[in-house]
Amino acid sequence: MLLSGACFAQESVGGFSLAKTVPMPGVQGKFDHSAVDAKGKRLFVAATGNKTVEVLDLESGKWINRIPGFQKAQGIYYAADVNVLLVTDGIGADAKMFAGDTLKPLQTVKLSADADYVTYDPATQRFLVAHGGDDAGHDYGEITVIDAKTGQIVSSIRTAGHPEAMRLDASGARLFVNVPDANHVAVVNLSTSKVAATWAIPGAKKNVPMALNQAEHRLYIATRNPAKFFAYDTDSGRVVASLATVGGADDMFFDEKRRQVYVSGGDGYISVVKEEDADHYRDLGKLPTGPGAKTSLFVPVFSTIYVAVPAQGSEPAVLKIFQASN
Repeated sequence: MLLSGACFAQESVGGFSLAKTVPMPGVQGKFDHSAVDAKGKRLFVAATGNKTVEVLDLESGKWINRIPGFQKAQGIYYAADVNVLLVTDGIGADAKMFAGDTLKPLQTVKLSADADYVTYDPATQRFLVAHGGDDAGHDYGEITVIDAKTGQIVSSIRTAGHPEAMRLDASGARLFVNVPDANHVAVVNLSTSKVAATWAIPGAKKNVPMALNQAEHRLYIATRNPAKFFAYDTDSGRVVASLATVGGADDMFFDEKRRQVYVSGGDGYISVVKEEDADHYRDLGKLPTGPGAKTSLFVPVFSTIYVAVPAQGSEPAVLKIFQASN
């Protein structure tokens, strides 16, 4: 099992329980998204309030490095095939690229304010970076496509508001995007770099995180007002199921092996949702995380969920590791 550190016994939910807690002393403020270097066994955490990216060794369970120089580190992705780490800076309005092995700066790509969520297309070796919207003084958002090897901007996709979570269809033809300002899911045609369709969200607002069940043509989103989980049919765009979930949802992942969805939110827990079949879902319960621990990262190869929890009073910030027993 990866990561040594303080150990705790906890009731299992969906086969997961708290296995380790790793202190991150001196790290202040909120966290945003995380990324993993699975081969190198490193975790990268965007420490937004600390204006850094924190690097942890998943073998020893220790902090090993820090990347400074951010005004507001938000989105983050490590592309293993090109050995490049990309981090967005919401206030700096750019995306910073680093060499994966040395963490030395490679290039800075200028974007607009609120540069945030990042995903990656390994087939084209391109990053897709969300930015823009109200914080940039625009009534639209943008997704900028960046060549991971050269750092050059390839294209830009305009959305009806600031884009949040994104998921790529395996065919490479479509990109699903949460656009909470417009209260819809945008379906982007990547060959034209334009929104081809929008799917409304019934009776809820603030759709931030997203996950994709590729094999069964299901897209999952979570909203904040109210706190709900929705399952969409990606062929028709219709909602097939919904249920209550964690408040302040910010990250979401589909576990293909266990047929489960994990939703983390600022209310301080991970909601575990079981897929009974493509159209039916059941709430399995909650994994307690901590106040303000809105983001998470599920790493299938390790059967592990990582959650960065902000410092509370005299208690330091910590990384909580939830390990599957099955």
